[in-house]
Order: sequence, then C-alpha cells, then structure tokens
Amino acid sequence: MQVFKAFFKILNKNKTAMIVYMIIYLALTFMFSFNGQKDDTSDFSQVCMEIGVDNRDKGELGEALVSYLEKKNDIKEIPKEREKLLDAMYYRNIQYVLIIPEDFTEKFLAGQREGVLDGTMVPGNNTAYLAKMEIDEFLENLGMYVDSGYEAEEAAKKSLDTMSKESKVNFLNVEDGEEKPAAAYYFDYIPYIFLCIMVVSLSSVLMVFNEKNLDARNRCSAMSFFKRNIQMILGSAGIMLLEYGIFMLVAWIIYPGYMKSIRGFLSMGNALAFMLVCLSIAFLAGRQAKDDAQLNMVANVIGLAFSFLGGVFVPIDLMNQGMQKVAKFVPSYWYVNSNNNIWKIKSLSEAGDIYRNWLVMLAFAVTIFAFTLMINRLKARKS
Repeated sequence: MQVFKAFFKILNKNKTAMIVYMIIYLALTFMFSFNGQKDDTSDFSQVCMEIGVDNRDKGELGEALVSYLEKKNDIKEIPKEREKLLDAMYYRNIQYVLIIPEDFTEKFLAGQREGVLDGTMVPGNNTAYLAKMEIDEFLENLGMYVDSGYEAEEAAKKSLDTMSKESKVNFLNVEDGEEKPAAAYYFDYIPYIFLCIMVVSLSSVLMVFNEKNLDARNRCSAMSFFKRNIQMILGSAGIMLLEYGIFMLVAWIIYPGYMKSIRGFLSMGNALAFMLVCLSIAFLAGRQAKDDAQLNMVANVIGLAFSFLGGVFVPIDLMNQGMQKVAKFVPSYWYVNSNNNIWKIKSLSEAGDIYRNWLVMLAFAVTIFAFTLMINRLKARKS
C-alpha cells in the first residue's frame, strides 16, 4: 500500500491549503442555503407605488377612483411647477401621474370610457404599469355597474366593495401544508461545492504523481499498472470520505432533528452518491491536467456547467423541453431530482425513484472511472 500511504503523506503537507478551501466552500454552502431559504417565502405583499394624483372632477366617480388607489398605494400631491414634477419623477419619488379632469364623471356616465383620464408614467419603470392596470381594472368594474343602471354614487360604492376583496395566494413550494425544511436548502447547493472541492483538494496529490520523472520511476517499479491505479483510487476515496464526513458532520450539528429522520438518511445517501461522481471527475481531471491552473479552470467550468444544466442554480422546470432532455446527461440532474423529492416523502417505501437516481449516479461514476483508466493505459503504452 505504498501509493496509498504516499497519498496521505502528500495531503498532510498541504493540509493548510485544504483547510482554507474547506472553510471557504463551507461558507459558500451556508450562503447559498441561507439565500435559498430567504427567497423561498410564503408571504405575499402588494406592491405599493408612489402615485401623484390631481383630482379635478366635481362628481363622485373621481373621488371613488382616488379612494381605491390610496388603499394600495402612496398618493402624493403633484407639484405645481413643471421642473419639480420632472425631478420627482426622475428620482422615482412619483412613479405615475394621474390627472382626473373636471368632467370625468359626466363623460363616464355618458358612455365615454376611452381617453377620459390623463396618465403619465416614468419611462422604463415596469412597476408604473401596475398603476395603469389597477386604474383600468377599477374603471372596467365601475363601467359594469353604471351600464347596469346604477346611479354614480351607488356604482362607486359597489365598485369599491367589489375591488376590496382579496384572493388567496397558494405557493408551489408547499406540499400538503408543509414547507420545505431549512436542512433541504443545505443540500441544494452541495453538488457545486462537492465538485469544486474534490477537484481542488485532489490536485495537490495527483499533480505529484503526474510529475514526469516520478511517473517514469513508478512505471519501472515492480508494482503493476493496475495495482498502482487501484491504490490511487483508494487514496482518492479516502480524501472523498474525509471531505464528505466533514460536510455531513456540520449538517448533523446544525440540523440534528432532520438528520436523524428518514429524510436525513436519504439526503446523506444522495450526497454520497453524487460525491462518488465528483471523485471520478476529480480523478480524471487530476490525472490529465498539467498544472494547478488547469485544475482550477476545470473545477470552475465543470462545476458551473453541471450546476446550471443540472438544475442546481436554475430550476429544471424553468428550462425548455430541449434543455431538460440535455440535463438528463448531467449527473447533477439526478441528484437534484432526488433532493427535490426527499423532503416530501414520509417513509422509505416512497423512495423508489430516489434509489433509481442513485443507481444512475453510480453508473456515471463507474463510467468516468473506467474511461480514466483506459486513457492512462493508452498513455502508458505510448510512452
């Protein structure tokens, strides 16, 4: 086991750099998981806009329109001087300007509904379009009561009552009244972290074995090519288990209740299955790269590509059908698919799809390992 022992001797010499990388990536994991939990809220709030209103109408309908708008928005007085008004709109102190003419009620009751109001919004301000939508919605509702024969005062009252009713908002991230647990966010972004840290941490070790003179001396030794590579795989697996154990230990410390449950067990298994894929990729990159710069580039390129295509950073549901088909050829897709289902299940009998995803990830790992050994064998024959 000379090669296996050499692995950890080299790792021990570079332990300071590895500890620094672990701290950095753990910090990234916490940042990603915290942001995910913060964004995934079940609260809904109405957008409040700053609307400048000049109500010149002498009837009831203009007053009713202002009453409706001030329930959801901040109504401000329009500056009389044009320069001050332009400044207020430029600095977004007023997002929408509404002028209600003197004969608004008279024209509206007479059936003139288009062009009776003078509204101006800040160019490029998408929020201001909501103000126009609210006004149009209220006028449409008001018009139905007027056309039904109601007097202006009664029509305004009924419109305000109707528009005051609120709709219930249901969120897709709630399953049977149960929100996504905080621990699930910890495991959401692990694919990117695991892949990067495996490639970077193995680089210091594998780069030593890739050194030209040392590699030539190893090939001349009595140890067979197959035995040498097996020990290198075992050494890489030892580093993998060390890093995996640290991340799982942190999860146990922060989320003990979740980790003791069936979901915690499945999350650990899902992370381990993907960690094997990361190990195979790191082993391939470490054996082929020429220097640390190449390995760092591989870590970032593959990490980001797998995270975006596999659904770590961008939800799979937001991708078109073509991209969803391509994503199935990325190992992180199967990890994300399992992770999205783990927190919803209540017993191991419901985890059939999750076990299937693990097998797919293991198949990826074995294929990449076999490909790496084949390339190394071909290189050995040529040299």
